[in-house]
Amino acid sequence: ANNAIPPVAKRSLGLLLAAALACCSTCSIAGEPVTLSNAQQATLLNEAGATYTKATELAQTDSAAAKELFQTAAGKYQLLVDSGIQNGSLYTDLGNAYLQSGELGHAIVNYERALQFEPSNRQVAINLQFANKQVEGQESLPTTMAATSLESYLQKIRFVNATLVQFVGRRSVIWTLAISSLLFWGLWIARTLGARIPVWRIATVPALLLVVSLSSLILTETDSPSPYRAIIVNNNVRLHSGDGEQFDEVFTIDAAQGHRVEVLAQRGAWTQIRTVEGHIGWIPAQSVESFAMSS
Repeated sequence: ANNAIPPVAKRSLGLLLAAALACCSTCSIAGEPVTLSNAQQATLLNEAGATYTKATELAQTDSAAAKELFQTAAGKYQLLVDSGIQNGSLYTDLGNAYLQSGELGHAIVNYERALQFEPSNRQVAINLQFANKQVEGQESLPTTMAATSLESYLQKIRFVNATLVQFVGRRSVIWTLAISSLLFWGLWIARTLGARIPVWRIATVPALLLVVSLSSLILTETDSPSPYRAIIVNNNVRLHSGDGEQFDEVFTIDAAQGHRVEVLAQRGAWTQIRTVEGHIGWIPAQSVESFAMSS
């Protein structure tokens, strides 16, 4: 299929890609929408995959050259996203390319987006957890509830449950609930109909699985999303009291890439954020990227 693309189309694609990658080098958030034909998208996807594979092979012998290739692959995948393609596989590939090229913030953003398309994808969840562990200076998200012992304990349970469900997949939890329920109630129905079986001994495991899986689903369905749905994508960020460099600095975040923040307002080329620690200020919009998908 790639060979069927005429030379003019390939040359046009090359010029378009070069221009788009030049734009990506000056801005950190997703680029402007780009129009690509289906043939151009297919060619670009193949090129991105080949570049990523070549970078992986080169990583053991020349890390600097490999990093440049990973950056090139990320630029190609990003161009596909900017052309309107949105799916879990593409966001995963983009996240992997960003992670390998050292763009931790962009990697986390795209892993989060991939999970919105494929919430049961264990590999993406593992990649996201790995990327989160590389973030410096931000331990965990604060609870939005009062700091009573009971509420704090419940919040910890919700966090553990969310991590577990993300790892094993929501579908696995549902299947566990269905099978354990059938086994548990089936044993009791058989006992009621006269079967002479040690119900309590046999039904213990299905009962435990039933309770755990049902509780997990209830916690998942009633859990409110975190307000920290944006990621800082620059290494060092200075928070200002207003939307411009002329305003006083109120806080500085070193090694900020990958930090989760809440977006409070947008004004021109500036975004007002709240950090996990509670600091509020304005930063350039290109320094932060939201992973919330528009409906």
